[in-house]
Amino acid sequence: EQTVVAPSKRRRLASRLPLNVLRVDNLPKLTDKSVEAISRLESLFVLDLHGCPGITPSAVFRAIRMLPRLIEVNAKEIATETRSLSSLLREDTKIAPSLRIVNQRVFVRKGAALDAITATSTSHRRHQDCCTVMSQSQRLTAAVPLQTMYHCVDCQLIPQLDRGICSCCVTRCHKGHKVFLGSYTRFYCDCPSGLCPANVCQAIDPWHSTEDGISVVTT
Repeated sequence: EQTVVAPSKRRRLASRLPLNVLRVDNLPKLTDKSVEAISRLESLFVLDLHGCPGITPSAVFRAIRMLPRLIEVNAKEIATETRSLSSLLREDTKIAPSLRIVNQRVFVRKGAALDAITATSTSHRRHQDCCTVMSQSQRLTAAVPLQTMYHCVDCQLIPQLDRGICSCCVTRCHKGHKVFLGSYTRFYCDCPSGLCPANVCQAIDPWHSTEDGISVVTT
């Protein structure tokens, strides 16, 4: 017998589901008020708002300030203001340290050039422990990383479904699973994309433990 879930209950269930990747690009009717609502999704690490001319850089900036785990934001082709989104972010010291990529470019904070002279080796070691989504844009086709692909049978991240995982995730997130070596190719790691709800990516933010589930919303 099939169980029918009432629409109101479906909405309540959806509201409890933590979102990690949100793509609402190319929506002309999206407004700053909608962006304000997005700022309450504190579990987001990828936010794609490009092609939404009804939203402003200042609204996106305010939303980013409220997202402590955000890694990448793409807000190209939105409304124009006196200051761009990148300049607003560079001047603010309260932006989450996890933010790495803004509008398909590596995000450089104010004063980061001087800090990088002494912190390059440390940053390199930290990124070695991260899933590749931490250092490579998920929106920019030209930046698809060339890397060794692995597959996990238990999580259905297999060639038949055009899915694969990076070398970091195979050791940190799929330890004890039935995994096998794939090819050396250009691909995005599928581990943090919520394709296997039973397995949460542990390498997306290795400095902070999390028990959140992962889900992806696309429109």
